[in-house]
Amino acid sequence: MDAVISHTCPYKYIPREAFLPNIRQHTVDTSTEEWLDSIEDRLDYSIWYCGHYHTYKLEDKVRFLHEDYIELL
Repeated sequence: MDAVISHTCPYKYIPREAFLPNIRQHTVDTSTEEWLDSIEDRLDYSIWYCGHYHTYKLEDKVRFLHEDYIELL
C-alpha cells in the first residue's frame, strides 16, 4: 500500500463543511493545499491521510483523521 501522510490536504479536498464560522476564509493562506493539489495529480497512491481540519471524512482516497488511530501496514 502506498500512502501519503500530511498535515493538511490537497486543495480540491478541503472540507469546507468543517470551516470555523468566525474565520474569514478569504484571509486564509491556501498555498500549501494548492501545492499538494499539484503533487496529488502526479501521484499513484492508495490512501492519503491528513488531519488539519479536525474532522472525520473519507473522500475519494483522502481520509481525514482527528482523534482516531489507524494501524499502517
